[in-house]
Amino acid sequence: MRARAHIEELGRGRSRIVITEIPYQTNKSNLIERIVDVAQSGKIEGLVDLRDESDRQGLRIVIELGRTADSGEVLSALFKYTPLQATYGIIMLALLDGEPRMLSLKQMLRAFIEHRLTIIQRRSAYDLARAQARAHILEGLLVALENIDRVIDIIRRSRTTETAHTNLRKEFGLSDEQATAILDMQLRRLAALERRKLEDELKEKRQLIKDLTTLLESPKLQRLEIAREMQRVEERYATQRRTLVIQGPATDVTSGELIGTQENTWVTLTTSGKLSTPHDNEAPKVTASMKEPPLRVLESNPSDVLYLITTEGNCATLLTSQIPKVHEIEEGTPFWQLCDLGEGETVAQVITVPTTLEQGYLFFVTVNGEVKRLRLEELPSLRAQAFKVFDVEADDRLLTAFIVQEDDQVILVSRQGQAIHFKVDEVRATGLSAGGMRGIKLAAEEDRVVGANGVTRFAHVWVVTDGGYGKRTSAEEYPVQGRAGQGVRTLRFPPGEDRFIAAAVIGPLEGELVALTNRDKAKRNRLTNAPSVKRDSKGETIVSLAKDEQVSSAFLFELRPEVPQSAAVGEDD
Repeated sequence: MRARAHIEELGRGRSRIVITEIPYQTNKSNLIERIVDVAQSGKIEGLVDLRDESDRQGLRIVIELGRTADSGEVLSALFKYTPLQATYGIIMLALLDGEPRMLSLKQMLRAFIEHRLTIIQRRSAYDLARAQARAHILEGLLVALENIDRVIDIIRRSRTTETAHTNLRKEFGLSDEQATAILDMQLRRLAALERRKLEDELKEKRQLIKDLTTLLESPKLQRLEIAREMQRVEERYATQRRTLVIQGPATDVTSGELIGTQENTWVTLTTSGKLSTPHDNEAPKVTASMKEPPLRVLESNPSDVLYLITTEGNCATLLTSQIPKVHEIEEGTPFWQLCDLGEGETVAQVITVPTTLEQGYLFFVTVNGEVKRLRLEELPSLRAQAFKVFDVEADDRLLTAFIVQEDDQVILVSRQGQAIHFKVDEVRATGLSAGGMRGIKLAAEEDRVVGANGVTRFAHVWVVTDGGYGKRTSAEEYPVQGRAGQGVRTLRFPPGEDRFIAAAVIGPLEGELVALTNRDKAKRNRLTNAPSVKRDSKGETIVSLAKDEQVSSAFLFELRPEVPQSAAVGEDD
């Protein structure tokens, strides 16, 4: 078992090792003491500082390294000489047929399956016997109800209960149990509704008898029942795996394995929530025939920290290098299996943050027009547990998030065609747990924000309606105004057509855009394919749609954030 650790480059040849998880049953204090001991003994060189920054957000041990230290070799040595890497043994000893035996994993699973088969057979036989007994009684009661006048006459003419019991059996050919049930029957059973209940119960019991008989006669059905029971157990009790299982033998870790390739790659999140990176580090090919089209595609580096932000304002982290490589994005791994987010949550945005990027802000936008600005330095690094980044209102949901700088500007576009352009510093920077403030005043109750982003140099605003009608306009045509206004019109809808803007994308022209439809189809376009017209003007059909098909959203292939030059140099520069 190995601790979860990553290397952060600080610039000017300096780096540090950050440990976010330690092996099971490893004491943190003892671990820190052991790291100090091996550093003082000379087994590991290059350690200049050791800090425990653990808090309620999770465990975090920071090891600062000198300029001449090789971070990969130091981490490999830490795994070798300290409890950062440990062995945890188990004994596959079990009682099998009353005898203690050492079993392999396959033998253990087979014994468990045989045990479950025995349980199913015994349980089904027991349930079958009870169902047959109850059906037998119900059949007798229905016979009595069909001949109720004759039954009453027999009972009235009998001197004792035993005589009535015997006479009923002789008259109707009943069993001992059926005759007893008739004598014990309450008068309310004579009602028509009660008779219907008995008939329905008998029908149910007969179907149960048939199902149980079929199950007991079919070993294949018994194994399918085991699978269904295991599925129900998983749905009720399953928890996400908190560890990462690595294929291959448990050998010493090399520097290359720890740091991984430094070549940028592409991270894809599909509409069903699967994360993946490509084997060849090339951008994924998006086509309309894909079964699971991408929801987000972003450029990242294996050493970058990814922030997965949900519509409820929760956030979880993982390293890009921890995302499995696949040939097709449909083969990706669900995000809830890689981080501390639930399967029922919806990821609104994935942000890649280089470890050297310390300046700037994360800007959030909700569908109701609320905005928030959070300093990147307040954003936790790798954490095992999810945390809150936006206190989203109950009737609202997070739309997107993106990285901005202090002197940047942003544009928000609404469904009914209004757009507002204001400066980032109009939004006061707040903490992790804070909510938002109004970014745009929506004129109608059913209106909502459908697109937002920071405004870069030569940026264009690309809008498309749910009917595939759209255009692009230079961001310079949108006047800069104060936050919380209604903005200006961004598209003149065709006369007589009841359309709404489905998506808006703000970015440079040298990008490719993907429009997603309500049929889970991906329509890939170059931004230059849209007509370049004035802000308050008409566009044209730019996304071809089938009958009853509509555009639901759109996104750009996002490039990795650039690290400002001042953020990549040392403090003494």
